[in-house]
Amino acid sequence: FIGHQFNNKIAVFTEMELENAKVEGGEPGGEIAMEQAYLKFNLNPRQYIIAGLFVPRIGLLNENHLPVNYNGVERPIVEQLMIPATWRELGVAFYGSANRLPLNYSVALMNGLNSAGFEHGTGIRDGRAEGRNAFANNLAITASLQYAWQNFKFQVSGYMGGTVGLPKL
Repeated sequence: FIGHQFNNKIAVFTEMELENAKVEGGEPGGEIAMEQAYLKFNLNPRQYIIAGLFVPRIGLLNENHLPVNYNGVERPIVEQLMIPATWRELGVAFYGSANRLPLNYSVALMNGLNSAGFEHGTGIRDGRAEGRNAFANNLAITASLQYAWQNFKFQVSGYMGGTVGLPKL
């Protein structure tokens, strides 16, 4: 992770990830991937905009998939097939929080899914562009409301648009 705050309004965040690296034996695999690389623009203490490659607020586990937030390596079936954990896309997002309630909200315009990659057994996972296969003519909108109560978080999130079957690269 590398980040830098240029001033009290503008910052940059990047995260490179090394996953499933094999040192000895085992099957070939693993990857080195840019998980996030975005600029953050603070509008005021409760609202900000990000632009670049980011992890959208779709499902509780997507943003909170790191071991310090999620106790385990096995993802729930919903997070494997319906909302792939560590789903990252290129786009622009607006985040905010309510003044008097423990309520957060977000809305994002991002690269959409490619339905040509959908397969039985893997759900929408292979339809993600993850930045490297973004077409920008296949846009989607996501939105979320997140409410915190004591030690619990409740969230409703949605995805609309962007499931055009595009040719694979």
